[in-house]
Amino acid sequence: MIKINACLIALLITLGASAEQQKFWSLSAGWAQPGDTEVRSANNQHLYDVEFDAGWVIEGAIGAQISELPIAYELAVAYQQNEMTADNTSEDATIWTVMANGYYLIDCEQSFTPYGLFGVGVLDFDAGDAEETVLAGQVCAGICYPLDDMTCINFEYRFLFAEDFEDLPGGGDMEFDSQSLQIGYTRMY
Repeated sequence: MIKINACLIALLITLGASAEQQKFWSLSAGWAQPGDTEVRSANNQHLYDVEFDAGWVIEGAIGAQISELPIAYELAVAYQQNEMTADNTSEDATIWTVMANGYYLIDCEQSFTPYGLFGVGVLDFDAGDAEETVLAGQVCAGICYPLDDMTCINFEYRFLFAEDFEDLPGGGDMEFDSQSLQIGYTRMY
């Protein structure tokens, strides 16, 4: 997977060096809800349930759109916080992600631009004694509504997924995913 990420980054750098670009930065925030899950032992036996309360997410990114193509790319950092209840104990769960994202912009000749996104990166999870850093991915659908030629407001839905968390307290593994609805501001420069 590291080789794939390195190749993807090299491709994005090459595309950026060979094409005219419109650079941008963005900030967004919104509601985030990880999926309830369970911790299972190595032999796949149920150990205990894990429930998450809705929380919030903030994200910042820098990137570029390739002028002649409906493609953009960015490097994004996000912070998410939710309350987690596991085995009758409540903890604040914090999730950091660093993602390389690729966008496909859909030209529909309207006053807004719909887009799809796919990203790969790293997720760092911390909740009390449970700490994991794993590979992650995300998919997104959104719209960008321009305020002028250089700025737009984004509305988007994101689905974040990660490799299983392993070696949790009590010796179990846990699947992790999270959904979010975000509103953001993007500025071209």
